[in-house]
Amino acid sequence: MADQLADMAASPTHRLRAVFGFDISIPTTERTISHLTNDRKIPVVGGALTADDIANTPQHPHAYEGLVRVNPSNTDQAAALAHADRGVGARQTVLVEDARDDDNYITSLRKVFEARTAGAPLAPEQYRSPQDIGVAGTTSNDFRQIVANICESPAREIYFAGRPVQLRQFLNELGHRGCHARSYTVITGPAANALPLDDQLEWDTLRHGVTLEFTASSHPDAWTGPHTPATGGSPEDFSTLKKLTNPQLTGPVGPVDLGDSRAIITYDSALTAIQGIRDEAVQGHAVPTTDAVRDAWLHLHGIGRVEAPAAGSASTTRATPTTRRWPSYASTPPPTRTASSPCPGRLGSHRRGVARHRAHRHPDLIRGGSCRSGIPRAG
Repeated sequence: MADQLADMAASPTHRLRAVFGFDISIPTTERTISHLTNDRKIPVVGGALTADDIANTPQHPHAYEGLVRVNPSNTDQAAALAHADRGVGARQTVLVEDARDDDNYITSLRKVFEARTAGAPLAPEQYRSPQDIGVAGTTSNDFRQIVANICESPAREIYFAGRPVQLRQFLNELGHRGCHARSYTVITGPAANALPLDDQLEWDTLRHGVTLEFTASSHPDAWTGPHTPATGGSPEDFSTLKKLTNPQLTGPVGPVDLGDSRAIITYDSALTAIQGIRDEAVQGHAVPTTDAVRDAWLHLHGIGRVEAPAAGSASTTRATPTTRRWPSYASTPPPTRTASSPCPGRLGSHRRGVARHRAHRHPDLIRGGSCRSGIPRAG
């Protein structure tokens, strides 16, 4: 597929000028982006990517020549959660981590959480998930023993570095813990935004002393309530996307559930690519070169920032978002399922923007659309 895209970029018929929307942080994605940017010189805009090592950084500013990202890194998002003041010291924390080293999302999340839990009396509890991130495997057995160990420790905060399937398994086991009188806060990364779509999650866990906290790439409630942020997007930008996804208005995108943030962040990614191309189009040369579009990423800040519904994302010369706001949530169990509440689970909003900025909002974060089983592969 990467070579096919490269051929389209060279074709006078297709004239492809950028590739956007990469979402899952795994080595295959990393190799594909490297091939497109470094080998074939094609501009790329990431979508829901969050791994720290699929990016241009101060240490490696030219790792992916021509890559721009619209989503904050795992380090930025996890650090915001980790530094929220919950009155819990390191000695009351524990890290539960996937031991795999071949998943960029897991390894970058683990690195941040290892620093936060340094000094914890309990060594990191490890498990190893299957290679296919959508497969449950037998890790529930590992989590049963891990939960028993946590019950014997002074831990109150649990940092979880793993994918959504294993997060669901861990939460289910935590719901059956022997120390049921003790309460826990589970803190994890943005991939947890897909958890409400997992019909195997036992929501009773969240009714009995367990709180799940995580960040999300974006959410429609950020722009539809009374506490709209002053920067990082706007209700007008979000309204434009809503019109595109309104089936009654026959919008070109069609009906989309915006609640899990994937559609919004992909739309941001597309807008960024489009603006970069348009900014480089000059009179007499309606279609800029791919090199010109790559250079456009250098100017997507200040008055050249992209006005998008999720963030109004701005980029530095390293092509990473700098003024993006993202929601952070604490989960709440769903109401009793009724004909008017068809979805198996909902998430309640806990904080918006930076970690210490609280703005309680409407608890129903999945509204309308149809419920889906399984978990989207992103993060």
